[in-house]
Amino acid sequence: MDPKIENSTLSSDQNIKEGNGQASKAVHTDLVPQPQSRRKDKGILTMDEETKVAPPEDEYASAGGKPTGKIEESVAHSIEYREALCKCSAILLLSAVTCALIALFRSQTEAVQFSTAYILELSLSVDNLFVFILIFNYFKIPQESQDRVLTWGIMGALILRGLMISAGVAAIALMDWVVVVLGVILVVSGVKLIFEDEDDDGEGDLSGNAVVRLSRWLLGTSDRMDGDRFFTHVPGGGEGAPPRRTATPLLLCLVVVELSDLMFAVDSVPACLGVSDSLLVVYLSNVLAISCLRSLFMVLSRAVQDLKYLPPAVTVVLVFIGVKMIVGYFAPRYEVGTLGSLVVVVVLLNLGVGFSLAERHARRCGRAGLFRYHKEEEGGEAEGVPPTEAPSSPRASSLSGAV
Repeated sequence: MDPKIENSTLSSDQNIKEGNGQASKAVHTDLVPQPQSRRKDKGILTMDEETKVAPPEDEYASAGGKPTGKIEESVAHSIEYREALCKCSAILLLSAVTCALIALFRSQTEAVQFSTAYILELSLSVDNLFVFILIFNYFKIPQESQDRVLTWGIMGALILRGLMISAGVAAIALMDWVVVVLGVILVVSGVKLIFEDEDDDGEGDLSGNAVVRLSRWLLGTSDRMDGDRFFTHVPGGGEGAPPRRTATPLLLCLVVVELSDLMFAVDSVPACLGVSDSLLVVYLSNVLAISCLRSLFMVLSRAVQDLKYLPPAVTVVLVFIGVKMIVGYFAPRYEVGTLGSLVVVVVLLNLGVGFSLAERHARRCGRAGLFRYHKEEEGGEAEGVPPTEAPSSPRASSLSGAV
């Protein structure tokens, strides 16, 4: 056979084999499932990228069928919220009954004063949440121990508030010009908080705080926690020495909470005395307002981070009450009445909460709509409004600064 014919025959046979191999490979490729990915713009499954499917986060444990992960956390939070709301509802009902009894057995004017002082104390005490969170984070107090600190802290706060309110009412009764001093304190505090640098909060570092340093020096606490105990036993100084009793960081945290609340009472007590000079009205409003916030601490400590404009609104309320007290002393006929004060306080606080919720809703809509589409369409990072940072209260900033 001619060598040229033989070579062409061999090459054609080889081409046929290669073609069959490629065809079989193509068929095999079509039969084998290929990794899929979701197109970023239309949401259509394609064959060009690999999809990584994350395992479910919430699964039931193989033994006992107990929920793990986020399911257990969600159940715990729902129970916690339900209990907190039940306690708060009971306190709110008690507050309403107290207001009705004051109106029935004393006067409607004092009932309005009670309502104003109650709302005012609630709004001013919200700032305490920022401080309590800051203190708990600094001392690394576990959540199960925070309840014990808050319970004893509220009891101490009620005693200290009672002493301060009694002293304030007695001073106003003996020297009416004390009202002017209290009004000036409120105005100066409000103006100072308006120009306070909210970012200068020391990032939660209280090591140089005068209250913390004084408490450490007085108590001489140990370096370790001992459950929910305020005191523990540590080894003695010498060999064979008996263990000595010393305070734990939990007690140090309690003392700092008490002193911090006492500092904030310098603002809140004069503000309430600017609404009413009745010891019964002011003290009952303080007791019920503090108890209400105590029952909602675990819930509000999370939700209050979204109320960005509430602290500025509270600051304006402080200035308003201070100016009202000063004007009432020098020009009584121009003083805002009790009902007018209640309306102004409620309107200012509602504006602060309303603006905070409106901005939060706008940020969520921006991230869920336009900015997510921009990120997926271009394949880059979403641009626009940055995530909302946890707002810091000016009063909390002042605590971590110069005290």
